[in-house]
Amino acid sequence: MECSKGHRIHCHYYPSCPEPQLVTGTIEHSDAGFITLLLQSQGICGLQVLYEAQWVDIRPTPGCVVVNIGDLLQLVSNGKFKSNKHRAIVSEIGPRISVACFFSGPLNEAYKIYGPIKELISEENPGLYKDVVLGEYVSRFVSTSQDNYRALDYYKV
Repeated sequence: MECSKGHRIHCHYYPSCPEPQLVTGTIEHSDAGFITLLLQSQGICGLQVLYEAQWVDIRPTPGCVVVNIGDLLQLVSNGKFKSNKHRAIVSEIGPRISVACFFSGPLNEAYKIYGPIKELISEENPGLYKDVVLGEYVSRFVSTSQDNYRALDYYKV
């Protein structure tokens, strides 16, 4: 499926903040691609995942990498794997650094089509998503305000 083609690495630096309640680190979102691997600073919590309408801290564990499932993996797995809403917060303790590697597919092949894996679809388990053209999907993701809905929601059947 070439989901590891087109990977990119982002490094984030969050300085300590005397009034963290007044600042947003990274807004609530889900990742557009297939999988994100995240290395967090040790000892300083900053990643939160939305779980049952509550923000849950994902505490850094020495020697561990956080794996986030992205929207495209949710689409191709026909909903078997769910992408998660998450955000980054700032802290009075710091600075904090995170390094994320995003696996988003071959972004230079804008006409590549992704859809639910055919073997996962049956009468009992119908397709939940339409096929997407990668370039169109990425454009929609970039231009969508995640406050209202995710780009993935546009492709629901």
